[in-house]
Amino acid sequence: MELTKELEKVNEKIAVFESEMKAEDANKNREIVLEESQRREYNRLKEEATRLSSKYLNDLDSLERKQKADSDKYEQEQRDQQQIQSRIRVLQNELEENMKRIDKLKDNISMSEQSLSELRKKEKEIDEIVRFAKERVTTINKKLEQINGELGDAKVDRHEDERRRKKAEVVDHLKKLYPGVYDRMLNLCKPIHKRYNMAITRVMGKHMEAIVIDKEETARRCIQYLKDQMMEPETFLPLDYIEVKPLKERLRNIQSPKGVRLVYDVLKYDPPQIERAVLFATNNALVCETPEDAAQVAFDLGDGRRYDAVALDGTFYQKCGFISGGSAELERRARRWDEKEVHKLKYEKEKLAEELKEQLKKTRKESDLMVIQSQIKGLETRLRYCRIDMQRICNHAHNQHL
Repeated sequence: MELTKELEKVNEKIAVFESEMKAEDANKNREIVLEESQRREYNRLKEEATRLSSKYLNDLDSLERKQKADSDKYEQEQRDQQQIQSRIRVLQNELEENMKRIDKLKDNISMSEQSLSELRKKEKEIDEIVRFAKERVTTINKKLEQINGELGDAKVDRHEDERRRKKAEVVDHLKKLYPGVYDRMLNLCKPIHKRYNMAITRVMGKHMEAIVIDKEETARRCIQYLKDQMMEPETFLPLDYIEVKPLKERLRNIQSPKGVRLVYDVLKYDPPQIERAVLFATNNALVCETPEDAAQVAFDLGDGRRYDAVALDGTFYQKCGFISGGSAELERRARRWDEKEVHKLKYEKEKLAEELKEQLKKTRKESDLMVIQSQIKGLETRLRYCRIDMQRICNHAHNQHL
């Protein structure tokens, strides 16, 4: 710009000079003759003006080209800035969309993880139920097979079985109504071996079916209940009321005849609280191998005393002198010990059959387990793809940021 101004000043001086010269020519109407010094000065000034004009024109042209280049560069930078701002807006919108998608993916992942945790917990529970049920089914089937083998061809008279079932129901009712009712002696005791069945049956007599209870007051209440319900009478053995003779320990040491034992010692009973009832029912009676041995023990043991002695076949010698032989009725009653075991086996079989039915129902939950496992696989796949998608979005955003 300064060169332009200087050029303008030079041009103005030239114009002024030429104007003055023309004015002088016009005024004098004569040809002006310059002096030599003036002509040299004129030529010098003219050359200087031409030189400066050329220089200033070149400088001006250079500046104009530079200005044009700067202007083009500025316009390009303006366009670049607009493009960058437009790109920033696009990236910001894309970032917002990605953040929304990431938030949505996080929610989906959180919900899927929670559902997956619940399904896995449920899977574990059902798997344990099914596995335990299968194990129980196997165990129950083995037990049922064993029970069926033990039952074999054992038969119980149907009418007798029904009568005993009703009598068992009586005891069950009494147990529920009155604490202190144990059970029938038959169900509380068991011979240590079948060979003693007849002898124990003979000695116990009617006490085999007696109901053992804790005290006399309970017995009275039970008797009144049976009367009110018009049921058959029952025999009760109140532990606090019955008169029990102490066990004669010396009778455990009889050497001759061989094999003599206290009836009390060939019985197992449970619970221990009923010991008085067992002592009362056996009453220090002795069991012997043969009727001859029983007769000898009862009346001629050598100590001048008499004892109640019973043979394995049921022949019973009482110290009072009464003698009772074996009979078909005694054999029938003695079978009660075996029948009791049969009933127990049948009862156990029924219980096992019921449990088997329930356990088989539980094993059918295996189909539910398969459905849950399929749902778990679906959720795991969904979670995997959600995480991959979220990682891809995060990587893309990171690369754009770089």
